[in-house]
Amino acid sequence: MNMETIGANIRKVRKQKKMRQEDLAEKVGVSWRTISNLETGRTMPKLELIYDLSQYFNIGMDELLNNR
Repeated sequence: MNMETIGANIRKVRKQKKMRQEDLAEKVGVSWRTISNLETGRTMPKLELIYDLSQYFNIGMDELLNNR
């Protein structure tokens, strides 16, 4: 599990939903800067945030964590 892959997966799903980083951040209760840092691979998301994102996007956590 690497930060760049997770970030790319988050970005891909967010863009598929036609959302801005600010919109996603508001929905999952973090700052837009947190979403930006995740998507660029600067930070590793906590497991709780991965869970929240997967629930919001209605996908499995493995889709965010794996390189597909």
